[in-house]
Amino acid sequence: MGVFSTRQSPDHHPQNPGGQQQPPGTAESLSKQNNGKLALVPTPSDDPDDPLTWPMWRKCVNFGLLSEMTISIFTGISIDHIFWPQMKKDLQVEFEDLTNAKPTQLAAEAISCIVFIPFAQKYGRRPVYLVSTALYTIATWWICWRSQRDSRSDERTYIAHVRVNALRSARQIRDLFFVHQRGSANGLYVASVSFGGFLSPVAAEIQAKASGWRASYTTLAYCVTALTALFAFGFEETKFVPKHRHGSISETRKKARAQIIEEIDPKEKAADPPYPLQAPIPVSRPQATRPPFLHFLKLQLLTPTNESFLQTFYHPVFVIWLPYGLPWIYPCIGGTIASFGFIAISDMVFTLVIDSYPNVVAQAFVVVTFSRNAIGMIGTFAFTPWRQSMSITAMFIVAGITSLTINLIALPIAFWGKRSRVASADRYHRMASQVKQGSRREKESTGGLGCRRTLRMI
Repeated sequence: MGVFSTRQSPDHHPQNPGGQQQPPGTAESLSKQNNGKLALVPTPSDDPDDPLTWPMWRKCVNFGLLSEMTISIFTGISIDHIFWPQMKKDLQVEFEDLTNAKPTQLAAEAISCIVFIPFAQKYGRRPVYLVSTALYTIATWWICWRSQRDSRSDERTYIAHVRVNALRSARQIRDLFFVHQRGSANGLYVASVSFGGFLSPVAAEIQAKASGWRASYTTLAYCVTALTALFAFGFEETKFVPKHRHGSISETRKKARAQIIEEIDPKEKAADPPYPLQAPIPVSRPQATRPPFLHFLKLQLLTPTNESFLQTFYHPVFVIWLPYGLPWIYPCIGGTIASFGFIAISDMVFTLVIDSYPNVVAQAFVVVTFSRNAIGMIGTFAFTPWRQSMSITAMFIVAGITSLTINLIALPIAFWGKRSRVASADRYHRMASQVKQGSRREKESTGGLGCRRTLRMI
């Protein structure tokens, strides 16, 4: 009896040995018929341009460049909030002006999903990466020297365009790695996002206190410039188009590529059934746990400061916990647990989306980005009146209950998600066919890039 997992989807409806139809993304990776060997999914071809046949060091160089750029991009977005007190004095702006720039970034990020995907399909990911990283480098240097409040929305718009392309690492993971390697690759990507979002701001705040906020952005600009140069010379992309991803290859090649895996104990199968992971698990990241709060929960452990919460936002922990006489370490522990859960769920969700719907990965992440940014824009506009009408404690309680309610949707998905994916298999295959035909027409034509087609498919 074979072991099935939600992995690379064949062109037909997969079925298990008993004849039961399986959802898209299902493939037999380990079975007794295969003598306990791990089958490589998707099946590599004999073409030397196939990224799956690249040596591991070459894959690591490509993916390492993407990870480094991801760290720099999320650093540039995350450190902005901790400089608000200094920017308020230096640029002669109010906190409301700085807050209102956030929706501009979110809107630009959502729009860029539709704009960049057709370009990447027509011209390849490498030109899009190079253009976007160049824009990010220009925007970072612009921030270092700006002196007008009107430039605030423009610079965040440029940075938002680049952040969308950081999310395209998902497609690179799909092309470079086999199914059994994608979980680790996604984990490294999520770790890069977390490093840029939570750890880099600590170093940036320390430097800003010593030399000013412009010095921190200057350091980031130098790093991004160096990464852009490395990207231009070191990032590779192949024009390889797989024809029969799930076709058979020679027995010699199978034996050479197969990895011997110990047979799974039936008791372990029963203790850890695969069906809870048959569908993506929804994720909610409430606005109350977004920057600037999480950054300052980390800063509280490393940097002594005497400023009040209303002046610098550095001490939300005291506002939350001092009335109850509890030590500051409690919210720090809570923030650590929240970050741990966010990273774990993000890794699983990214992997499941890539493996379950491999032929519409870009369109799937457009939906994810739109949904996330819609919630983010609502939270940004509602944050100031919400804080004025409620206490910080009440905000955290409401956000926590909302997050719990949304994440409880994972329970019905765990039990009935597989059935829903089987029921929607025909629609998925139609979408995959439209994407394939649209990409072929766009590559052959010199006309438009198909933004409307992307919207229709979504």
